[in-house]
Amino acid sequence: MTTATMVTWVSNPTIGPSGDQIAYELNRITEEGSYENEIWVMNLLSGEEKIFARNANIVDWKNEQMLIYRVFGQHRDAV
Repeated sequence: MTTATMVTWVSNPTIGPSGDQIAYELNRITEEGSYENEIWVMNLLSGEEKIFARNANIVDWKNEQMLIYRVFGQHRDAV
């Protein structure tokens, strides 16, 4: 009997225009072999992190309040 290993990595870190926030993609391959992707945003002053979107890729910051990201086949601006 073999045990599957979950693989996790971070990619595409992007600092916000003021330098107070960073957005990054958290990627993982599950034990079942499926791929998952999430965008997380971290406040660099407080250390607070929150999930921003699932199954999406970072495009760029539009401004300090808005991150542009791509949801498989779509483009979105979001606060």
